[in-house]
Amino acid sequence: MDASGTVTGNSGYTIHGELDKLAMNIAVARNMAGVRYYIDYYETLRLGERIAVSIIEEHLSLYPEPVMMRFTSFDGDQVRISSNGDTASVHVYDATGARGASESWYARYED
Repeated sequence: MDASGTVTGNSGYTIHGELDKLAMNIAVARNMAGVRYYIDYYETLRLGERIAVSIIEEHLSLYPEPVMMRFTSFDGDQVRISSNGDTASVHVYDATGARGASESWYARYED
């Protein structure tokens, strides 16, 4: 994988694209269950994104080497998930580059 998040040898696959796909699958499943309001779809995308980030964070905490990945969230925030080989953390930066609390970012879909 190169610095842009593209998987080497498989151009077209990116972390951002895969997170979008996971979030979209969760949202579409809700639509198939009969929830048909746009706001539900949008909120579910945001929720799916946060679930995907929490899964990645958990897996990186088990990975024995330092790893860092970043992407732009559906809200336009820059999200960085990193691990030092022991613990993992999520850092969120708004459009101005100011760092916010990851707990607030995780809970924001409830607004």
